[in-house]
Order: sequence, then C-alpha cells, then structure tokens
Amino acid sequence: MGRLDTTLSLDFLKFNTRTDESSSDFESEIDPQIELLIKKVEKLHSLNDGWMGYASAAPSAGALTGAAFFITCMLRPDLPSPDIFPCPNGNIQLEWSCFDIDFEVEIESITQYYTAFEDLASGESWEKALTYDLSEVRAVLLKLVERKSATEDRPTLVHG
Repeated sequence: MGRLDTTLSLDFLKFNTRTDESSSDFESEIDPQIELLIKKVEKLHSLNDGWMGYASAAPSAGALTGAAFFITCMLRPDLPSPDIFPCPNGNIQLEWSCFDIDFEVEIESITQYYTAFEDLASGESWEKALTYDLSEVRAVLLKLVERKSATEDRPTLVHG
C-alpha cells in the first residue's frame, strides 16, 4: 500500500485568514523560530512505517498537518522551543521540560491532542485528551513564557 503524499510546506501559511487590517501578508509575519519548528515537522515526513521497529507507523498526514497547525497557531517566539519527535503510533509529540515544568502535547490531528502536564514547583499535574478547546494548553504555554521571563529578569551574580 503506497503512502499518501503528506508533503508539508509553509505554502499553507500564505493564505491570509486573519481578519485584522494591520496584516496584509501573514507569511511575512512568521518568526524564524516558528519557521524552524515547522521545518522540523516537515523532516518527519521522510519516515516510513517501521522506522522504530516492526510495529511503528510513519507519521500520519493528520499528525503532520496538526503539528504544523499547532505550531503556527499556539506557539510564540518568546516561548522556549519544544523538542519535536515522532511517536510509534504515527502521531507527533512536542515536549517542554524546563523551568520546573514538564509538558507533552501528542498530536493526532488538527482536532485531537493528548496532553500531560506536571509543574514540579507546585505539584500540579494532569493528563487530558483535548479537541477544539485548547485554553488549558495556552495557559501552560503562558506559564512557560512567564517562568522564562522571570529567569531572564534575574540579575546575574558575578563572583570574583
């Protein structure tokens, strides 16, 4: 059975779906860090079934598209970059492990996400399957930005 062509590119971002008047060229607004993350997802397209042993599936078209969509819609340039890797079930996972937060988002499609969150500082943790409402994901991502910012704002101590 041949594999569907799931070639990704930034071409889908050329369509201006924004409603504000301040942006006439959405593509020009793509931050280089976001573009780099999209390229990492694009590279996963080259994996075939069996990439990690007999039972591992190649990343699905839904997962590849969903990951690119998630990155462009949910991530910000001031957010720490996630690790991106394929899952043996054909999904794609984004993972952050920094600033006392462990956060995983496994993407099956544009509308299907499996998430796991642990805040080592507060002890809060949860695992959830999410669809259209990603407000909890956005809250965790904002918490990562806040902690990164707080770390960068600390004065550097010089010993000498």
